[in-house]
Amino acid sequence: MKPQAKSLPSARALRRAGVLAAAVLALAPAAAHASWNLAVSMTAAPGSGLPGVPVRVTASVTNIGDAAAPPLAVLKVEPFGYVVAGSGFCSDGGMWTGSGCTFLPSIGPGQTRTAAVTATPFYAGKVLLTGRAFLAGPDKDSQPADDEASASYRLALPDSDLAVQAPAPGPVAPGQEFTLPITAVNRGPDTPSPVSLAVTLPADFTYLSSSGASGGCSAAVKYEILTGECRLDLPAGSSRTVGLRLRAPARPGSYLINEGEDRTRYRGLVVTLSGGTQAAPAVDPTPDDSFVVLEQPIVVAVPAAPAAAGSAALRADRRVALAVSCPRSAAAGCKAVRLAGVLRVKAASGRMRTVRFVLAAPRLAAGQRRVVRSSPLPAGAAGDLRRAGGAWAALTGGVRAARVRVRA
Repeated sequence: MKPQAKSLPSARALRRAGVLAAAVLALAPAAAHASWNLAVSMTAAPGSGLPGVPVRVTASVTNIGDAAAPPLAVLKVEPFGYVVAGSGFCSDGGMWTGSGCTFLPSIGPGQTRTAAVTATPFYAGKVLLTGRAFLAGPDKDSQPADDEASASYRLALPDSDLAVQAPAPGPVAPGQEFTLPITAVNRGPDTPSPVSLAVTLPADFTYLSSSGASGGCSAAVKYEILTGECRLDLPAGSSRTVGLRLRAPARPGSYLINEGEDRTRYRGLVVTLSGGTQAAPAVDPTPDDSFVVLEQPIVVAVPAAPAAAGSAALRADRRVALAVSCPRSAAAGCKAVRLAGVLRVKAASGRMRTVRFVLAAPRLAAGQRRVVRSSPLPAGAAGDLRRAGGAWAALTGGVRAARVRVRA
């Protein structure tokens, strides 16, 4: 007996089954799909709001999704218009990579990572701070619109009343080392950063060192002009004196800075005090006193020799001793000293005769001492010791002349 063949479902039955399956799928709940989303926020502490004042810039990234983000998240800190000093700070073991932090572990839902850096704005006006987050790998954020955030604020120009005081140098001796004191004053109300002190001299002078400049000094010769520049910390209401150690040229003369092609305007010393930077200079309400110009030349001359210090006394051996010394501070040495003696003595015939003598101490170098003695004087002679030409500091007892008597 042959088996009966199974009948195939009709086309109508197939259509009914498809409609039923579609209805079942439509009524079934959708499967939940977890995703991650990194959102960035930005903060800054502008401090005084002045250019040149460091600002702490912080960027934070938070995973506001319901799934962990892939590893190697990068958080950049971009303070445009700033100078970044040193390395930044990364939370949770992140690694600073020059302009931001790289976080190797995955950032879980609700977790936050932070990157911070100290930066210094160098111009005035609106300053923009930007933070960006992204993954180093191929994965992309499901909602990239909040992967970047920015903050901005406005910096004002510092208002500082600066003044400078500089004495006229010289005259100085050839080759002499000397200190040029310059006083800088900030009457406020703001503290500009940095404060620059520029000093211009003829190129014949040599810059040696400086003192009192918190930021140090440097010097260079260009176009036959020696220009020294110092950086100062000069808070509002303070003053600072900077000492420039210089060496005078070896050749005597009058040294000038020629200002102008007509050779009619000369300057021996120019001092300028300024605050801020070229992009954000300090506003000085009275700028005339922050600029000193000395029109007279700087004179380099051999100083006149001073008088030697000394004393004269009558010794027991009937000799007059003249002792002179030249101080070490007398760079040019000391002048020669002459001492004249005028004594009278009674001769064997009963008549009085005059005895004269001169003691001469030669020109002395700095730090030298010399003693000059007369010949033995006649017993019984009496008279005066007086200076004879040249210069003389003092005789015995601090007087200009001394009465002496030679005992028998």
